[in-house]
Amino acid sequence: MSATPVHFSDTERAALGAFWHPVAYVSELGDAPCRVTLLDVDLVLWQHAGALSVAHDQCPHRGSRLSTGWVAEGQLVCPYHGLHFDGQGRCTRVPAQDPQTPISARLQLNTVLCVERYGLVWVCLSGTPRLPLPEWTALERADYQQYASHADWQVSAGRHVENFNDIAHFAWAHAGTFGAREQPLLLPERIEETPLGLRRTTRVAQAERDTFTDAAIVTEADYRYEFTYPFASSLRIAYPSLGTEWIYSAASPVGPAQTRIFILKARDYGQDEPLADWIAFQDAINEEDRRVVEQQRPRAIALDPAAEGHIVADAWSLAFRRRWASFGVNGPL
Repeated sequence: MSATPVHFSDTERAALGAFWHPVAYVSELGDAPCRVTLLDVDLVLWQHAGALSVAHDQCPHRGSRLSTGWVAEGQLVCPYHGLHFDGQGRCTRVPAQDPQTPISARLQLNTVLCVERYGLVWVCLSGTPRLPLPEWTALERADYQQYASHADWQVSAGRHVENFNDIAHFAWAHAGTFGAREQPLLLPERIEETPLGLRRTTRVAQAERDTFTDAAIVTEADYRYEFTYPFASSLRIAYPSLGTEWIYSAASPVGPAQTRIFILKARDYGQDEPLADWIAFQDAINEEDRRVVEQQRPRAIALDPAAEGHIVADAWSLAFRRRWASFGVNGPL
C-alpha cells in the first residue's frame, strides 16, 4: 500500500484548485492580515472598506510573507519594505522611491477569487470554479438554533469526507455517544449521482443517551445526505420525537495529510436548551471519529479500487472515488 505524499503534485493541485474551498470563518478575520494554507499554497486574507481580498502570501518584490504585515487605510502593507497593495492586488506605494516614479507592473499580487457565504470565506485557486457552492439552506433560517466550529485533523480531506458519509461505523466508533452496537445491520440503500455530487436517504438505528453515560434507548432516525464536490457534506437528521437537525461539514485540504474541517449545525428544536450541551455532544462525536480516522493508513485515499477491500456498505465511498477520474484526479486523495 503506497504512502501518503508529502505534497500535492502540480496536477492534483490544478484539479482540486478548480473547486471552491472554505479557508476561514469571516468571524476569524480582524484588522490584521490572516494567513491560511490551501493545497500547500499559503494565502493571505485581509479586509478593507467592508470587502475582502485574498492573495498568495508572498510579496512580489522580495518574497516576504505579507500575512506578517498589517492593513493601513484598507491597504495591505508589506513588513519588509513597506510596499502598499490595494484590494485588487495593485501596488499603490513604494515608500523608498519618489512618488512620481512609475511603479513596476511586476509588483502585482497574485490574487485569488473569493466569496463569503454561510459565514465562511471560500476561495477558488483557478479563478474559474468547476461547480457552484453547496446549498446549505438551514443556515439561512434565523429561527433555527445554530453554531459553527472547526477542527484540524492529520489526515486527507478524502478520508474525512468518507468518514462523514459512512454509516457502517456508527455502531462501533460511536458506541460512547449515539452508536447502537446491538443493531449494526444497515438497510439496503440507493446512491443517487447528481450534477454536483451524491445523494442518499436511509434510516439509521441510533441510541438516545446522555453523552457520557451507557444507558440508551435505541430508536430510528431518517438520514438524508447531500454531498457537493470536492469535500462539502450535508446531513439532515429527522428525529421521530424531537425535530430536525442539519449538520454541514466542509473539509479544506491544507496538505495531502492535513485537513481543516469546518462544521456548521442548525436545528429546529431545543431552542431554549443550552447551546453548550449540544456543542459538547458534537465534540464528543468528532473526537470518536478523529481517533479512528487519524490512524488510517495511508492517510490519503488510493483511488484505485484494488488498493483496499470493500463491503456492501461502501457503495457511497466507491461512487465518491469513481467520480474523481472525471475531474482529472487519479492519485491519492
